[in-house]
Amino acid sequence: MTGEWKLVQPPKKRTVRAQGVNNAGVIKAVPRKKIVAAFVSRMNAETIPNDITQHLASVGIPDVVCRKITLKDGKIFKTAAFFVSHDEKHKDLFYNDSSWPEGAEVRDWVFHTN
Repeated sequence: MTGEWKLVQPPKKRTVRAQGVNNAGVIKAVPRKKIVAAFVSRMNAETIPNDITQHLASVGIPDVVCRKITLKDGKIFKTAAFFVSHDEKHKDLFYNDSSWPEGAEVRDWVFHTN
């Protein structure tokens, strides 16, 4: 199958059929927190997750979750990439070009389900 393209359909979102609003019962649920999840790349190879967390806090985005991406096959790149997530209310500031150092690239994170 070398050199052939395979058409991949995006996964269908699961439809939520009901969203609870009744708080009078014995059982309790945990509301889903709305987040922004992003792929941040082209960072200096020596950047660590705490560097990004501190930087984003300094521009007004608190409570960031950041993980450095490492490849399973052990391949090493000259730049670093990260999974970054935070509360959706800071979305505009997060995607603002001036919130990032020159050369950094920020994209939406793509979740794959199998």
